[in-house]
Amino acid sequence: MRTYVRLTFDLAKNHAGRWLRRPPFARSNPRSERAPASNNYLAIAWHHLCRLFVRPLFVGLLFVGLLFVGLLITGCGPRIGGGETAAQLRQSPLVIDLPALYIDYDRSGHASIGSVPVDAIGDALTVDLSRLNLKTEQINTIMDANIQHLQVTNTPDRLLLLVNGQLLPALVWHTERATTAGEGQMLAAGLAQITPLLSTVVAMGGGVVLRFPISAGTVPIPLTMVESDSVALEAAQDEYLAIIGTPPHMVIDVFYQADGSWRVSDLDATAWRAVLPLPWDRLNLGAEQIQSLRAGGIEDLILQSNREGLFVQVNQQPLPHLSWAKGELNSMIVLAAEGGLFRQLLGDTPTAYSLAATLEHLLPMLQVTEIELRIHFAAESNATAEE
Repeated sequence: MRTYVRLTFDLAKNHAGRWLRRPPFARSNPRSERAPASNNYLAIAWHHLCRLFVRPLFVGLLFVGLLFVGLLITGCGPRIGGGETAAQLRQSPLVIDLPALYIDYDRSGHASIGSVPVDAIGDALTVDLSRLNLKTEQINTIMDANIQHLQVTNTPDRLLLLVNGQLLPALVWHTERATTAGEGQMLAAGLAQITPLLSTVVAMGGGVVLRFPISAGTVPIPLTMVESDSVALEAAQDEYLAIIGTPPHMVIDVFYQADGSWRVSDLDATAWRAVLPLPWDRLNLGAEQIQSLRAGGIEDLILQSNREGLFVQVNQQPLPHLSWAKGELNSMIVLAAEGGLFRQLLGDTPTAYSLAATLEHLLPMLQVTEIELRIHFAAESNATAEE
């Protein structure tokens, strides 16, 4: 690819530069390539303008365009969900559906795109891409966990994250709500600023695939999505619901005070530590954080979990939610077991080896449990809690 870009760059420089050296009124004469006569002030001005600004800009843009095309040819490939954006938003005035950009890492952590190091690409584009590189220790950790590739891709209504082809909980939004969310609401300054861009973001499809080195003798995992047995998972959930009747439901109201402390059922962190010895103090916030939330108009945050996913509301307004209705939580258990996470936490014990099977057995019961956590930041709510 370097040779391709270099040859094309030289060709563009020779021919485009020769064309731009001539003023527009002299291009019909192929011999007028030298600097114009000194008595033609307009021609002199055009000559120096092209020499100083137009020609370098034209050649630079041409070089960047050719580099981009080269990256598309050598550094891109298929992605999960590719083509869905163009298919679902066919009538939209702006639709961008691109393949995935593949970034490969070597054992030292250096990243490359289409066999070209990202540092070289950054130098050509005058952009610092060194942050894409990883440390050797990070690569070793990834290899020890047998993480061979990571895919991030989006469709018109969700953002997908796959590790070794295993689908993790997806970030989902409603397309019709995404273009109008927050209108007339005092949610947060940042949300109000990005609202006009949501419709454009929804109409853009793309993705990134990170490929990591694998140890010798390791079986390569294909870059395809592993289909989970969601039917069996739903059957297990229905079987559990048939036994207990209605799903368990829990509601917890948390009231934050002006100093950042919190209370649940008129009990603060110290009182809850006496009931259940856990580090409840870590849930305290700073007084400045509480003041900032209140100044931004955020009065309450509601988190609701059920068999479909985790839903979030700010001031009663729904935000994008996490979806795990198709076995995504089971995929997380599988990845944790294969990556040795349970052994790292519990050591080389029988519990560490049996924990994955235990969690998979309990998952249907845990997933159908409805939990609603309501966190209040408004001063009037605090006053109500203190009464």
